[in-house]
Amino acid sequence: MMLKTQSNQRNVERQQEHFMWNDISMGKGSGFPKKTHVIQLGNEEVTVVIQKNYCSGVKKCSAKSCNYATSNRRRENRCIIHELNGLEPTGRCPGIFVYIYPKEKSDKRRWLGLLTNDDNGHNHPCPISTKPGTELEEMVADCVQRDPTKKPADMAKGYGLPCFPGAISIAGANKSCLANIRNKYLVDTGSATAVNLVKRFDILIKAQIDSADSAHQDEDTINQLKEMTTPYLRWWTACNDLFVTVFMTPQMCETLSLSVFVEADVTFPGCQVLKYLLNIVAFNELTLKWQVVARALMSRMTTESYKTAFHKILEIVTQEHPSFKSGQETTAWVVDFSDAQAAALEDTLGDISRKVIRGCKVHYIRLCHKIAEKVCSGVEERELFISIARAIPELEDSNHVDVFFSVLCGQLSLSELPKDVFQLSEKQAELPCAGWFKARSWVDWWRRPRHTRMICTSVKEMNNELWNISPATTNAVESKNKESRPHTTSVKATLEHIYRCDRATAYDVVAAQQGIPVAPSQTIREKRRRSQRQWRHKIKAVESSVADSEDILQISPDQDASTAGPSKTCIKRKQHPESRCRESAPAAKVSHKQNRRGHATNCLDKKMTGARVMVDTVGTRGKKYGFQKAQIVGIENDSYKAQYAEWPTHFAYFSDLTSEDVIVLKATDKASTS
Repeated sequence: MMLKTQSNQRNVERQQEHFMWNDISMGKGSGFPKKTHVIQLGNEEVTVVIQKNYCSGVKKCSAKSCNYATSNRRRENRCIIHELNGLEPTGRCPGIFVYIYPKEKSDKRRWLGLLTNDDNGHNHPCPISTKPGTELEEMVADCVQRDPTKKPADMAKGYGLPCFPGAISIAGANKSCLANIRNKYLVDTGSATAVNLVKRFDILIKAQIDSADSAHQDEDTINQLKEMTTPYLRWWTACNDLFVTVFMTPQMCETLSLSVFVEADVTFPGCQVLKYLLNIVAFNELTLKWQVVARALMSRMTTESYKTAFHKILEIVTQEHPSFKSGQETTAWVVDFSDAQAAALEDTLGDISRKVIRGCKVHYIRLCHKIAEKVCSGVEERELFISIARAIPELEDSNHVDVFFSVLCGQLSLSELPKDVFQLSEKQAELPCAGWFKARSWVDWWRRPRHTRMICTSVKEMNNELWNISPATTNAVESKNKESRPHTTSVKATLEHIYRCDRATAYDVVAAQQGIPVAPSQTIREKRRRSQRQWRHKIKAVESSVADSEDILQISPDQDASTAGPSKTCIKRKQHPESRCRESAPAAKVSHKQNRRGHATNCLDKKMTGARVMVDTVGTRGKKYGFQKAQIVGIENDSYKAQYAEWPTHFAYFSDLTSEDVIVLKATDKASTS
C-alpha cells in the first residue's frame, strides 16, 4: 500500500470547514471509522482526525477507446462523443481517499490524498466536473444574504458576484445549478418575496388597508388612527441565517411602557419562511382587555433569535418612553419553560431577571400529566404521581421540594414524604411505583435553579406580594396566539393578518376613549365559563382496550363517521374514564328520579343491560356529533357502558340516566328510530 498523491497543505479562510473533502467530484463509497492521532509537524505536536473512504467509481462510456466519464450521481447515461453508447458504472475503485484535519477547530490546515496499492491510482478516467464547488457556493450564499432579490439569471451574468460563476467552476454556467444553491440559502434567510414584502410593508400592505378605511371615516378619526398606528414596522434584519422583524404601533409601545405584568410566548402562524411569531401581551386599563404590545416574526427559534427580538423591542420602547428603562420597571414576566426564551430574557433584563421571571403553572401541570403516562403503570399510580407533582409549587419549605422530586424519580420511597404536608392513604402507600425511576432525567431538568424558581413558591426570588398578584399562567398570550394565526402559508397574508389584529386594537382604544365599552360584559364572560363547564362534563366517545379494561384509548370519532376504526388525526393518548371520558354526576340522585321520557331508573341497575339509549356525544377535539344511538352492554367501574351503533369500537360511559345527555328509548322509540 502506498500514498499515491497528496495535496499541498492549505491554510485559507473559508466558510465551510471541510471544503476540500466536499469538493471531490467523484463519489465516496463506504468508509472507515474516524480515528484520532498525534503527529509531529515541525517542532509541534498536533492532534489530527483521519477520515478514509473508498472511491465509488464513475460511469464510463462503453467504448474501450473513449475516456468520457461522469460521476455516479449524474442522471444522463449517454456519451457526448459516441451518442449511441451508454455509460456503464465501473464499480468500486480500489483507491481510498484519505482526509486529515486538526482536531482543533481554529487550526485551518487540511491534507487530502489517495491511498492505493499500485502506481496507477484510480482504475477509471477522471470524470467531468459537475459539482459547483464550495467556493462558488459561498459566493452565491453571500450574494443572497446581501440582496435576496438577485435572480439566477443575474448571477449568471456576474451581477452580485465578484466574477462570472463559470470562472470559478464550469458547472456554474448552468443556471439551474445557481438556482439550486440560491434556494438552499433562501430557506434560512427568507425568500426574496418575504424580504420584498417586509422592505415595502408600508406601501404593499399597510397603505392599502389604511386607504380602504379612510374612505369611510372623518378626518379627525383618520388622524387619530394614523397617530396610533404609524409607524408599525420598526426594524428587520435578514443576514447570517437570521430573519427577524419587529412590529409595534405607538399605542402598543405606550401600553408596554406602562404595563406592570407582561406575558410572552411563541406561536406558529403557518408561514413557510417566518415560521415563528413572538407575541408580548399586557393588560390595557383603558379597554379592560389584554392586548398584544409587541410582535416579532422570526425564521428560527433559537437563543440568538430571542435575544435579537427582545433587545430590539425594549430598545424601541425605551427610546420613545425613557421611563421604561429597558424593562427594569416591569415587575413580572410570565413565560413558558423554553430554555432559549428564558436565556434570552435573562440576557436582556440582566440581574433583575431572577426576580421578575415567572413560569406558567398550566404548562407545568401538562408536563406532569405527560410524564405520568410514560412512567406509571396503573390509574392509581398516575393519580398519585400527578398529586405529588402538583403539590410541589405550593410547598413552603425548600427542603421539601427536593424530597418530593426525589420521590417522583424513585430515589426515595413514598414513606419519605413528610406526613404533615402530604397524606397517603393505605392503598396509595402500597403502590409499587416501579417505573418512576424513568422520570429521573425529567426531575433533573426541573431541579435546575432557573426552572425551580420560576414555579416553586419556596424557591422563588420574586417578592411575595408580586408573586401573589401576578398572573400564574400564560392564558392571555395563548388566547392572542390563537387570534394571530391566519392559517395560511402566504407571507403576505400573515403580515396583513397581524396588522389587522393590531389595527382592530387601535379602534378599541378610540372607542374606549369615547366612552363605548369594548370589553365583554360580566354576563357574557359568565356565559362562556358555563358553556366551557358544560362541555367538560359532556360524554366523550372512547375506544375500549381489550387487553386492559382499566386503560382506555381516548380518540375522536373519524371525520368519516361511517368508518369504525380510528382516523390518523385522532388523539392516541391513553386516558382513564374518570378523568375526561365519564359523566361524573352522583349516582345517588338516580334512584328516585325519572328521565325526561318518563322512565324510572335505578342506581346502576343490571336489568338496563341491553337497553337502547340516545347519547349526546362530543369528540375529544370538540366536534359535536349530537345524539347518537347506543346500546348498554354492561356495567364497568361504577358506570354504564354503552356501545355506539355507528361506531362499534367506541363506547360511552355514564352513571346518571336522568342526565339531559342520555335518553332511554321506549319500545315504540326503538321501532321509530330503527
